Amino acid sequence: LHNIKPSEIAILLSNCFENAIKAVLKENTKKEIEFKFINKNDHVVMQMKNHHNGSILLDNNNLPTSNVKDHGIGSKSIKAFTDKYKLTLDYEITDCLFVISVIFS
Repeated sequence: LHNIKPSEIAILLSNCFENAIKAVLKENTKKEIEFKFINKNDHVVMQMKNHHNGSILLDNNNLPTSNVKDHGIGSKSIKAFTDKYKLTLDYEITDCLFVISVIFS
């Protein structure tokens, strides 16, 4: 984490929270967002979980996307951030739960 600008981490967090907030606002029951940093095996993992209404679209690279004009930019920004710093980006998507993990090594 030492070589990453705090402003870039703020943008990462902002994109993750914005996507999670948009998803839970569409939810009828579970309007919760779980966010944590985990120190695991000499790595720091940033993880965010939220419920969703089951309509997450994935692009050709298996990244969350949208077919609404000017949406999906946050996911592309998150991917660009992880590529820039050679971090691991992982998504777990079930029928009702969305989990994004960024592994800082």
